[in-house]
Amino acid sequence: MVNGTGHRARRLSALTAAALAAATLVGCGGTAATSTGGEATVDSAFIGKADAWCARTVAGYHAAQGSFPARSFDPLHPDPAQLPQVGRFLARGNHIRDGMPAGLRALGEPTTGAAQWDRVRDLFLRTVHLAHAEITAALAGNTTAFATAAGKVRDLGKQIGTADTAAGFPDSTPFAQLF
Repeated sequence: MVNGTGHRARRLSALTAAALAAATLVGCGGTAATSTGGEATVDSAFIGKADAWCARTVAGYHAAQGSFPARSFDPLHPDPAQLPQVGRFLARGNHIRDGMPAGLRALGEPTTGAAQWDRVRDLFLRTVHLAHAEITAALAGNTTAFATAAGKVRDLGKQIGTADTAAGFPDSTPFAQLF
């Protein structure tokens, strides 16, 4: 997603589709308020812990991958000639990406907003599988499979954006920037 809809979809795409947008690592914060759905949001101490993890993870991810090799790449309409280089680029982040589920679980549970956090985490865990599907398709030059996986990542990004807002992650936190 570079051409996906919504700011959060592009942020998710930075990790799983093409790493085209850098995560902006700015201040942390948050409150233990109530979401519009009536559930408690994630407590600010946990948001701070998640933000610190995200800052480290994003730094490692970008260091492993380097610069994106295909400037005009459209993941929903991929150029078959660009797919192998995109696949190699994405694969360079596999060791970071594959460690993300354990990293998220290691954060534990927040004091408040556990149900909200569980939803965000569970949605994100689905992106790891999709990222591998994108890499496999890219390396094989399969434009249809890549575009299908990219569309699923875009859609999942929208869900994650809604869920992390409901959980209480302000847009300016590293966690919200990452997801």
